[in-house]
Amino acid sequence: MYEYMTINMGDVVEFYMDGEMIDGQYHKKVLETGIVVYKENDLNYQTVYAISIKRYGGDYTVIEEDKIKKKCIPIEYKLSLVSSFGDWWFNHHKLLYQSILIEGLN
Repeated sequence: MYEYMTINMGDVVEFYMDGEMIDGQYHKKVLETGIVVYKENDLNYQTVYAISIKRYGGDYTVIEEDKIKKKCIPIEYKLSLVSSFGDWWFNHHKLLYQSILIEGLN
């Protein structure tokens, strides 16, 4: 679906999620933006990513590599995105959060 790019933990990505109800209307596909928090190979040796998204308060959705696209965004946007996650997220992803803060300081 998207062209191949190396995607790492902490990268911001976009992808389409399956449909859901939004404001009383069903949408077939929804474009989401999130931050990669985990990466592994599944049983078919395809790389899958756990991605924290704002809609779920930082909770994860798991997406296959060929369905996501890396986004190049300003660090301010990335910091704004993680600030919308629940308090639990920062405890579970301390090192990732610290690396994002350091990126913002540079």
